[in-house]
Amino acid sequence: MAALSSLPMLCSVLISKSWPTSHRPLLVTRCLAPVEKRFRLQVERNASCSRLKELRTHRWSRWETNECSYAWDWQVDEQVYLVKGSMQVTPKDCQDSASFCAGDVVRFPKWFCAELSFGNNTELRYRFRAHGDD
Repeated sequence: MAALSSLPMLCSVLISKSWPTSHRPLLVTRCLAPVEKRFRLQVERNASCSRLKELRTHRWSRWETNECSYAWDWQVDEQVYLVKGSMQVTPKDCQDSASFCAGDVVRFPKWFCAELSFGNNTELRYRFRAHGDD
C-alpha cells in the first residue's frame, strides 16, 4: 500500500447509481496519471540558468498578458518558458488541469487542444519546434 501512495496520480471517487443499493460498493476509485503524463506535456520545473542558456530562451519570441483565458490548439510543437506569472492548462474534454509558474519550461505537442488561463502580469518566451527537433 505504501508503494501506491507514492505514485504521482490523481484519484477520483466514483459511485455508480445504476448499481442496486444492496450491491453498491462503499468506494470505487479511478486513478489517473497527471495531465502532463496523459497528454505528453514535457515539463522542466524551475529550469536552471545553465539550462536556459543552453535553450537560448533569451532569443525566443516574447509575449505578455494580464489575466485572460482562451482556447488554443497546436499545429506544431511549441516550447514555452514562463519568465513571470502563471499559466493553467485544461485539455479539451478533460476536467483536470496542469499549472505552471515562473521558471518552468513546457513543451506542448502538435495537435494538443486546451483552454489556457493566464494569471495577472504573465510574461513568457516561446518557440515552435519541428518534428524531431530537441
